[in-house]
Amino acid sequence: FDDRLLHFTRDATGGRRAEIVGANRTVGKRGLALQFDGRFTCVDLGNLDPADGDFTLAAWVKPSKRIEKTFRAVLSKERVFSERNQFHLAIADENRVVFVMSDVVSRQALTLETAFGKAPVDEWTHVAVTRQGAEFTLFLNGQSVARQEVRLPFAHNNDVDMLIGATHAEFGNNAVHVFPGLIDEIRILGRAASADEISAIVTEDELRGYTRLLAWDAQTVGSRWANLVLELAPWRPESELHELVITQTSGQGRLEIETIGLLEGSQVVPDALKPGDEPGYHWLTTPAAFQPLRLVVTARGRGAAETRGEILIRHVGSP
Repeated sequence: FDDRLLHFTRDATGGRRAEIVGANRTVGKRGLALQFDGRFTCVDLGNLDPADGDFTLAAWVKPSKRIEKTFRAVLSKERVFSERNQFHLAIADENRVVFVMSDVVSRQALTLETAFGKAPVDEWTHVAVTRQGAEFTLFLNGQSVARQEVRLPFAHNNDVDMLIGATHAEFGNNAVHVFPGLIDEIRILGRAASADEISAIVTEDELRGYTRLLAWDAQTVGSRWANLVLELAPWRPESELHELVITQTSGQGRLEIETIGLLEGSQVVPDALKPGDEPGYHWLTTPAAFQPLRLVVTARGRGAAETRGEILIRHVGSP
Protein backbone atom coordinates (compact mmCIF):
# COMPACT_ATOMS: atom_id res chain seq x y z
CA PHE A 1 0.00 0.00 0.00
CA ASP A 2 3.04 2.28 -0.35
CA ASP A 3 2.21 3.62 -3.83
CA ARG A 4 0.03 6.49 -2.48
CA LEU A 5 -2.53 6.27 -5.33
CA LEU A 6 -5.78 7.90 -4.21
CA HIS A 7 -8.41 5.22 -4.89
CA PHE A 8 -6.23 2.34 -6.08
CA THR A 9 -3.21 0.34 -5.06
CA ARG A 10 -0.90 -1.88 -7.09
CA ASP A 11 0.77 -5.23 -6.59
CA ALA A 12 4.43 -4.50 -5.86
CA THR A 13 5.62 -7.36 -8.10
CA GLY A 14 3.12 -7.87 -10.89
CA GLY A 15 1.52 -4.43 -11.13
CA ARG A 16 -2.04 -5.75 -10.66
CA ARG A 17 -4.36 -2.86 -9.76
CA ALA A 18 -6.86 -3.09 -6.90
CA GLU A 19 -9.62 -0.68 -5.95
CA ILE A 20 -9.58 0.86 -2.48
CA VAL A 21 -13.13 1.34 -1.17
CA GLY A 22 -13.11 3.84 1.68
CA ALA A 23 -9.96 2.64 3.47
CA ASN A 24 -7.31 5.25 4.31
CA ARG A 25 -3.52 4.96 4.30
CA THR A 26 -1.65 5.38 7.55
CA VAL A 27 1.68 4.35 9.09
CA GLY A 28 1.97 0.58 8.86
CA LYS A 29 4.13 -2.28 9.93
CA ARG A 30 6.40 -1.59 6.98
CA GLY A 31 5.81 1.68 5.17
CA LEU A 32 2.11 2.44 4.74
CA ALA A 33 -0.88 0.32 5.75
CA LEU A 34 -4.60 0.64 5.12
CA GLN A 35 -7.00 1.50 7.92
CA PHE A 36 -10.38 -0.27 7.77
CA ASP A 37 -13.38 1.10 9.63
CA GLY A 38 -15.12 -2.18 10.55
CA ARG A 39 -18.26 -1.09 8.66
CA PHE A 40 -17.96 -0.37 4.93
CA THR A 41 -14.32 -0.37 3.78
CA CYS A 42 -12.44 -2.96 1.72
CA VAL A 43 -9.99 -3.44 -1.16
CA ASP A 44 -11.29 -5.21 -4.28
CA LEU A 45 -8.63 -7.35 -6.00
CA GLY A 46 -10.89 -8.48 -8.83
CA ASN A 47 -11.51 -12.12 -9.74
CA LEU A 48 -8.18 -13.38 -8.45
CA ASP A 49 -8.36 -17.02 -7.38
CA PRO A 50 -5.14 -18.66 -6.20
CA ALA A 51 -6.93 -21.33 -4.17
CA ASP A 52 -7.62 -23.96 -6.81
CA GLY A 53 -4.04 -25.23 -6.39
CA ASP A 54 -1.14 -24.62 -4.01
CA PHE A 55 -1.08 -21.12 -2.52
CA THR A 56 0.12 -18.80 0.24
CA LEU A 57 -1.95 -16.02 1.81
CA ALA A 58 -0.25 -13.73 4.33
CA ALA A 59 -0.73 -10.34 5.99
CA TRP A 60 0.12 -8.18 8.98
CA VAL A 61 -2.98 -7.23 11.00
CA LYS A 62 -3.56 -4.83 13.88
CA PRO A 63 -7.14 -5.08 15.19
CA SER A 64 -8.49 -1.92 16.81
CA LYS A 65 -10.96 -3.76 19.02
CA ARG A 66 -11.95 -7.15 20.40
CA ILE A 67 -13.96 -9.22 17.92
CA GLU A 68 -17.23 -10.62 19.30
CA LYS A 69 -19.67 -13.32 18.03
CA THR A 70 -18.51 -13.22 14.40
CA PHE A 71 -15.44 -12.96 12.20
CA ARG A 72 -13.77 -10.02 10.49
CA ALA A 73 -12.08 -10.84 7.19
CA VAL A 74 -8.44 -10.21 6.37
CA LEU A 75 -8.58 -11.89 2.94
CA SER A 76 -11.64 -13.55 1.44
CA LYS A 77 -13.21 -14.88 -1.72
CA GLU A 78 -16.73 -15.63 -0.64
CA ARG A 79 -20.32 -14.45 -0.44
CA VAL A 80 -22.09 -14.82 2.91
CA PHE A 81 -24.64 -17.63 3.22
CA SER A 82 -23.07 -19.47 0.28
CA GLU A 83 -21.87 -22.93 1.20
CA ARG A 84 -19.57 -24.09 -1.59
CA ASN A 85 -16.40 -22.65 -3.10
CA GLN A 86 -15.78 -20.11 -0.35
CA PHE A 87 -12.80 -19.15 1.80
CA HIS A 88 -11.70 -16.52 4.29
CA LEU A 89 -8.63 -15.81 6.40
CA ALA A 90 -9.97 -13.80 9.32
CA ILE A 91 -9.91 -12.71 12.94
CA ALA A 92 -12.85 -14.39 14.66
CA ASP A 93 -14.58 -14.06 18.05
CA GLU A 94 -12.26 -13.38 20.97
CA ASN A 95 -9.54 -12.51 18.44
CA ARG A 96 -8.82 -16.02 17.21
CA VAL A 97 -7.10 -16.37 13.83
CA VAL A 98 -9.11 -18.65 11.52
CA PHE A 99 -8.98 -19.96 7.98
CA VAL A 100 -12.12 -21.58 6.54
CA MET A 101 -12.43 -23.08 3.05
CA SER A 102 -15.00 -25.20 1.23
CA ASP A 103 -14.82 -26.98 -2.11
CA VAL A 104 -17.36 -27.71 -4.85
CA VAL A 105 -19.28 -30.36 -2.90
CA SER A 106 -18.86 -29.64 0.80
CA ARG A 107 -19.54 -26.91 3.34
CA GLN A 108 -16.62 -25.80 5.55
CA ALA A 109 -14.61 -28.86 4.58
CA LEU A 110 -11.56 -27.27 6.17
CA THR A 111 -11.14 -25.13 9.30
CA LEU A 112 -7.83 -24.07 10.85
CA GLU A 113 -7.81 -21.88 13.95
CA THR A 114 -5.75 -20.64 16.88
CA ALA A 115 -6.66 -20.25 20.52
CA PHE A 116 -8.44 -17.11 21.77
CA GLY A 117 -6.55 -13.82 21.92
CA LYS A 118 -3.79 -14.66 19.43
CA ALA A 119 -4.39 -11.44 17.47
CA PRO A 120 -4.29 -8.89 20.32
CA VAL A 121 -5.94 -5.48 20.09
CA ASP A 122 -3.59 -2.65 19.00
CA GLU A 123 -0.68 -5.01 18.32
CA TRP A 124 0.74 -6.18 15.00
CA THR A 125 0.31 -9.91 14.31
CA HIS A 126 1.46 -11.77 11.21
CA VAL A 127 -1.02 -14.34 9.89
CA ALA A 128 -0.49 -16.74 6.99
CA VAL A 129 -1.94 -19.91 5.51
CA THR A 130 -0.43 -22.24 2.92
CA ARG A 131 -1.70 -25.13 0.86
CA GLN A 132 0.62 -27.79 -0.52
CA GLY A 133 -1.33 -30.58 -2.15
CA ALA A 134 -3.63 -32.02 0.50
CA GLU A 135 -1.95 -30.24 3.41
CA PHE A 136 -3.06 -26.85 4.76
CA THR A 137 -1.00 -25.00 7.40
CA LEU A 138 -1.84 -21.93 9.47
CA PHE A 139 1.02 -19.72 10.68
CA LEU A 140 1.08 -17.12 13.44
CA ASN A 141 4.04 -14.70 13.67
CA GLY A 142 6.12 -17.03 11.53
CA GLN A 143 5.36 -20.22 13.46
CA SER A 144 3.13 -23.12 12.38
CA VAL A 145 0.17 -23.34 14.76
CA ALA A 146 -2.35 -25.62 12.98
CA ARG A 147 -2.21 -28.17 10.19
CA GLN A 148 -4.80 -30.33 8.44
CA GLU A 149 -4.84 -32.75 5.54
CA VAL A 150 -7.89 -33.16 3.33
CA ARG A 151 -8.93 -35.89 0.98
CA LEU A 152 -8.02 -35.22 -2.63
CA PRO A 153 -9.33 -33.93 -4.88
CA PHE A 154 -10.08 -30.67 -3.10
CA ALA A 155 -10.98 -28.04 -5.68
CA HIS A 156 -11.95 -24.41 -5.22
CA ASN A 157 -13.10 -21.89 -7.79
CA ASN A 158 -15.68 -19.13 -7.91
CA ASP A 159 -16.29 -15.90 -9.81
CA VAL A 160 -16.54 -13.63 -6.75
CA ASP A 161 -13.90 -10.90 -6.46
CA MET A 162 -11.23 -11.42 -3.80
CA LEU A 163 -11.44 -8.77 -1.06
CA ILE A 164 -9.00 -7.45 1.51
CA GLY A 165 -10.65 -6.54 4.80
CA ALA A 166 -14.19 -7.80 4.07
CA THR A 167 -16.42 -10.41 2.41
CA HIS A 168 -19.30 -9.91 -0.04
CA ALA A 169 -22.86 -9.50 1.18
CA GLU A 170 -25.44 -12.12 0.20
CA PHE A 171 -26.60 -9.92 -2.68
CA GLY A 172 -24.83 -7.12 -4.53
CA ASN A 173 -21.33 -5.80 -3.90
CA ASN A 174 -21.65 -4.42 -0.37
CA ALA A 175 -18.85 -5.28 2.06
CA VAL A 176 -19.70 -7.20 5.24
CA HIS A 177 -17.61 -8.77 8.01
CA VAL A 178 -15.38 -5.70 7.61
CA PHE A 179 -12.08 -5.70 9.49
CA PRO A 180 -11.61 -3.03 12.20
CA GLY A 181 -8.02 -1.80 12.25
CA LEU A 182 -4.89 -1.90 10.09
CA ILE A 183 -3.81 -4.41 7.43
CA ASP A 184 -0.38 -4.29 5.80
CA GLU A 185 2.00 -6.28 3.60
CA ILE A 186 -0.51 -8.56 1.90
CA ARG A 187 1.17 -11.46 0.10
CA ILE A 188 -0.66 -13.80 -2.29
CA LEU A 189 1.44 -16.53 -3.91
CA GLY A 190 0.47 -19.28 -6.32
CA ARG A 191 2.61 -21.76 -4.41
CA ALA A 192 3.10 -22.93 -0.85
CA ALA A 193 5.82 -20.95 0.89
CA SER A 194 7.95 -23.07 3.19
CA ALA A 195 7.99 -22.63 6.95
CA ASP A 196 11.46 -21.07 6.64
CA GLU A 197 10.14 -18.59 4.06
CA ILE A 198 7.23 -17.56 6.28
CA SER A 199 9.59 -17.09 9.21
CA ALA A 200 12.00 -15.05 7.03
CA ILE A 201 9.14 -12.79 5.86
CA VAL A 202 8.22 -12.03 9.47
CA THR A 203 11.84 -11.32 10.42
CA GLU A 204 12.38 -9.10 7.37
CA ASP A 205 9.21 -7.10 8.00
CA GLU A 206 9.98 -6.78 11.70
CA LEU A 207 13.45 -5.34 11.09
CA ARG A 208 12.60 -3.33 7.92
CA GLY A 209 16.25 -3.16 6.96
CA TYR A 210 17.43 -2.53 10.52
CA THR A 211 19.75 -4.60 12.68
CA ARG A 212 18.61 -5.11 16.26
CA LEU A 213 21.17 -3.78 18.73
CA LEU A 214 19.24 -4.53 21.87
CA ALA A 215 15.84 -5.81 22.97
CA TRP A 216 14.52 -4.51 26.28
CA ASP A 217 11.73 -5.45 28.65
CA ALA A 218 10.41 -4.32 32.03
CA GLN A 219 13.42 -5.80 33.81
CA THR A 220 15.77 -3.74 31.61
CA VAL A 221 13.81 -0.49 31.49
CA GLY A 222 11.75 -0.03 34.64
CA SER A 223 10.13 2.95 36.32
CA ARG A 224 13.52 4.43 37.21
CA TRP A 225 16.04 5.86 34.77
CA ALA A 226 18.44 3.20 33.47
CA ASN A 227 21.43 3.34 31.14
CA LEU A 228 21.47 1.09 28.06
CA VAL A 229 24.94 0.71 26.56
CA LEU A 230 25.17 -0.01 22.82
CA GLU A 231 28.26 -1.24 21.01
CA LEU A 232 28.54 0.59 17.67
CA ALA A 233 31.89 -0.77 16.46
CA PRO A 234 30.39 -2.91 13.63
CA TRP A 235 28.85 0.24 12.10
CA ARG A 236 31.98 2.34 11.79
CA PRO A 237 32.38 2.99 8.01
CA GLU A 238 33.76 6.46 7.35
CA SER A 239 31.41 9.27 6.33
CA GLU A 240 28.31 7.08 6.36
CA LEU A 241 25.06 8.03 8.06
CA HIS A 242 23.14 5.53 10.16
CA GLU A 243 19.70 5.83 11.73
CA LEU A 244 19.23 4.74 15.31
CA VAL A 245 15.65 3.94 16.36
CA ILE A 246 14.55 3.41 19.95
CA THR A 247 11.01 2.09 19.95
CA GLN A 248 8.45 0.38 22.14
CA THR A 249 6.84 -2.76 20.68
CA SER A 250 4.24 -3.59 23.35
CA GLY A 251 2.80 -2.41 26.63
CA GLN A 252 0.83 0.68 27.64
CA GLY A 253 3.53 2.53 29.60
CA ARG A 254 5.20 5.00 27.27
CA LEU A 255 8.99 4.82 26.93
CA GLU A 256 10.79 8.04 27.90
CA ILE A 257 14.29 9.02 26.79
CA GLU A 258 16.22 11.50 28.91
CA THR A 259 19.52 11.64 27.00
CA ILE A 260 21.54 9.93 24.30
CA GLY A 261 25.26 10.38 24.67
CA LEU A 262 28.66 8.82 24.39
CA LEU A 263 30.10 6.70 27.14
CA GLU A 264 33.04 9.06 26.92
CA GLY A 265 33.07 12.40 25.13
CA SER A 266 30.52 15.07 24.28
CA GLN A 267 26.85 14.44 24.94
CA VAL A 268 24.09 14.66 22.38
CA VAL A 269 21.36 17.14 23.33
CA PRO A 270 17.82 15.73 23.64
CA ASP A 271 16.46 17.74 20.68
CA ALA A 272 18.56 15.52 18.39
CA LEU A 273 15.69 13.05 18.82
CA LYS A 274 12.67 13.32 16.52
CA PRO A 275 9.35 11.41 16.42
CA GLY A 276 9.65 10.20 12.80
CA ASP A 277 6.92 8.32 10.89
CA GLU A 278 6.62 5.48 13.37
CA PRO A 279 6.50 5.24 17.18
CA GLY A 280 9.80 5.79 18.94
CA TYR A 281 12.79 8.09 18.84
CA HIS A 282 14.96 8.49 15.75
CA TRP A 283 18.51 9.79 15.52
CA LEU A 284 20.80 10.17 12.49
CA THR A 285 24.44 9.68 13.37
CA THR A 286 27.90 9.12 11.91
CA PRO A 287 29.49 6.27 13.91
CA ALA A 288 32.93 7.13 12.55
CA ALA A 289 32.92 10.16 14.83
CA PHE A 290 32.54 8.12 17.99
CA GLN A 291 35.59 7.59 20.16
CA PRO A 292 35.04 5.08 21.71
CA LEU A 293 32.17 3.52 19.75
CA ARG A 294 29.77 3.03 22.64
CA LEU A 295 26.51 4.89 23.02
CA VAL A 296 24.53 5.37 26.23
CA VAL A 297 20.75 5.70 26.18
CA THR A 298 19.16 6.80 29.45
CA ALA A 299 15.53 5.59 29.45
CA ARG A 300 12.64 4.65 31.69
CA GLY A 301 9.11 3.21 31.39
CA ARG A 302 6.38 2.25 33.80
CA GLY A 303 7.92 -1.15 34.30
CA ALA A 304 4.76 -3.13 33.53
CA ALA A 305 5.44 -6.79 32.81
CA GLU A 306 4.18 -6.55 29.21
CA THR A 307 6.34 -3.51 28.33
CA ARG A 308 8.93 -4.40 25.69
CA GLY A 309 10.94 -2.61 23.05
CA GLU A 310 14.06 -2.62 20.93
CA ILE A 311 16.87 -0.44 19.67
CA LEU A 312 17.62 -0.75 15.97
CA ILE A 313 20.22 0.64 13.58
CA ARG A 314 20.37 0.76 9.79
CA HIS A 315 22.59 2.25 7.12
CA VAL A 316 21.10 5.39 5.55
CA GLY A 317 23.80 6.65 3.14
CA SER A 318 26.34 9.38 2.73
CA PRO A 319 25.80 12.66 4.59
